[in-house]
Amino acid sequence: MFECKFRSGQTFKELINTISSFVEDGELVATPNGLELRAIDESRIAMIDLFVSKDICETYTCDEDVKLKINFNDLDKVVSRTSGNEEVNLRFLADTNKLQIKFKGKSTRTFSIPLVEEVKCESIQGASLSSDVEIKINASTLSQAIKDAKLIDDLADFIVQSNGEFSLSVNSDKGDLRIDFEENAQRNDANTNVISKYSLDYLTKILKASVLSDEVTIEFSKENPIVLKFPILNDESNGRIIYFLAPQVEEEEIDEESEDEEVPEIYDEDTEE
Repeated sequence: MFECKFRSGQTFKELINTISSFVEDGELVATPNGLELRAIDESRIAMIDLFVSKDICETYTCDEDVKLKINFNDLDKVVSRTSGNEEVNLRFLADTNKLQIKFKGKSTRTFSIPLVEEVKCESIQGASLSSDVEIKINASTLSQAIKDAKLIDDLADFIVQSNGEFSLSVNSDKGDLRIDFEENAQRNDANTNVISKYSLDYLTKILKASVLSDEVTIEFSKENPIVLKFPILNDESNGRIIYFLAPQVEEEEIDEESEDEEVPEIYDEDTEE
């Protein structure tokens, strides 16, 4: 059995919008402690690790793990119909294998959407990555910087200097851009400049989570995946969203590799906990 009532319809709406922009469908697991989603996207370039604590809900009932295979695009369309002031109730209908979504405001509207048999994205157990640098930065500030960078190119260099200064650099035929942030790295274990390049298209999707958190923690190493961590409603007791994004390798570097050697994907057995 699983059912819950969200204290804030707006929070639930923003959660689903954030997920649907990243994965089309996935396995949301209702546990006695809250909701979990761990999935890698079809391109295997990025993955999401989501935990929503039961404490964010006004009521929450779940006796054992319930796996809900959901098309998040369809769910997002339904959830977009609620106002932030409405009460949102979720309930798993085991007899029909549907998820019931009830909006209660000036009227009560009850949707029941069928769960899918198979999800397109790959579920994962968990992941952990070591990193050289860590920066805590205002999520909105980073989001605006990514939008600026996309005017120049689709890729950006994340740079942390040996003194901790953090910046983004973008270069293309359209011009050049450098963004220096007020926030410095909390740590730089490399004790030298650390530079790595990432996709701005994926970062744009990831930073939709900035509506749920004022601050994001960034961790990365040279030519290794970048990790972005968002505490839900600025408090990890409410849960967190963690994204992992593989680095982009320059074409000349790829050319130097053996034709038989594959470029590493974001997730393999070595990243499992």
